[in-house]
Amino acid sequence: MKDKIKRVNRLLRNSALYNDIPRIFNQIASMMTKNMTCCAIAVDRSGYPSQAFLDALASAIAPQTKVTLITGAGCHNEWFRHIKVLGWDFIGRIRVRRLKLGSILAQLTSTYRNMVLVY
Repeated sequence: MKDKIKRVNRLLRNSALYNDIPRIFNQIASMMTKNMTCCAIAVDRSGYPSQAFLDALASAIAPQTKVTLITGAGCHNEWFRHIKVLGWDFIGRIRVRRLKLGSILAQLTSTYRNMVLVY
């Protein structure tokens, strides 16, 4: 067990690894999505993610892939605008006290109302 902890410590102290993180990220994202026509990606924006993160993600994913990002309520308008600039879709949680389903359904177009009722 002690050897394994030392190995992890050595890995985490490796400064060259930190310099390679963008390249590693790009390769992993590219490998995972290269054969997908669409993908949904959940993003916790509380830490690193920004427009630069979105640009890095966009460079790793094939341009023809339809991407939907799923985010929490911590995102701001600029974040969503940038997602739209990239040609992607998003699902974002909003912070509100309480909404009645009837008031939400009344505001939806018939297309979306039918989608909600199916689920």
